[in-house]
Amino acid sequence: MRSSDLPKNFFIRYFALGAFLIVAVLTRPYNYADSYEYAHTIMDWEAGQSAPLFVQSSHTIWRPIGMAVHHALIWPISKFLDFCMSGKSSAFAEVSASLIVVVSLLTIIGIIYLYSLLRLFPLSEWTVHATVLLYVISQCVVNYSRTGTSYMAGLSVLIMGLFYAIRNPEHSTFRDFLPGGILLAVSTFLWLPYILALPAAIFAQPLLYGWQRKNVTASVQLGIFCGIAASLLLLPVVWHLHLFSFGAFSKWAFGPAGSRPGVGPMRTFFGLPKSLLFLGRDGLYVKRFLYHDPLNPVSISKLASLGL
Repeated sequence: MRSSDLPKNFFIRYFALGAFLIVAVLTRPYNYADSYEYAHTIMDWEAGQSAPLFVQSSHTIWRPIGMAVHHALIWPISKFLDFCMSGKSSAFAEVSASLIVVVSLLTIIGIIYLYSLLRLFPLSEWTVHATVLLYVISQCVVNYSRTGTSYMAGLSVLIMGLFYAIRNPEHSTFRDFLPGGILLAVSTFLWLPYILALPAAIFAQPLLYGWQRKNVTASVQLGIFCGIAASLLLLPVVWHLHLFSFGAFSKWAFGPAGSRPGVGPMRTFFGLPKSLLFLGRDGLYVKRFLYHDPLNPVSISKLASLGL
């Protein structure tokens, strides 16, 4: 293969990746979620102020990752922003750009891995391209792939972990279990609700290829590696926040900022459509319903009349 053929063949093989790059150039995110909060927390920490890096169990390692990337890429990012902003870049812009770089790169890697994952199955090339294209134009990718939030980062890592979990069903080895387990564990530390996908990911081999002994054994080994990786990630958090009692740990783990007791499952249920579709102001009415807003009450009948 000639080097001049590589770009053409690459984008034919990963057609939806080109679509993603076009969408990224022509559009901009409408909702940056908590990106501003993450950036300001990192700025406060770097300025020596008291700002907990592990304040949320739902995005446990996102702030430390952002801080590490900011330190590693501060020179090229600052120079690029100075060029784009005529020398008027700010610390906030630099930290935000560091987070966005991580998400964007992981999104691109996740798209490539999704192609590889789908090609493990007896699907036509058209089906693979169409499936990944639907993924690329989904609400989750179009909006959150270019914000400083960790939703897309976690989803990409989850896809990568699932690929390693099932790529070699006949002869799974340590080289499959180790990266698969680590990646699956990391995805939940980027966005905790991905823990709901872990049972299916860990037992993907027997679910897909049958409950033979070798497939079940492979899933057990994958689960062990995932558990070890999650424990190693959790230990620094427990030590840093002094979560040495069950009460202290549960308060941190099950009391995410901004949520009320019992709201979590309902938020997950109503949040699923937002992963794929732009719901406009419907999300505002859902929050009013979930939190029983006394000033702006919304009934279940009102929700039924919306576009959900």
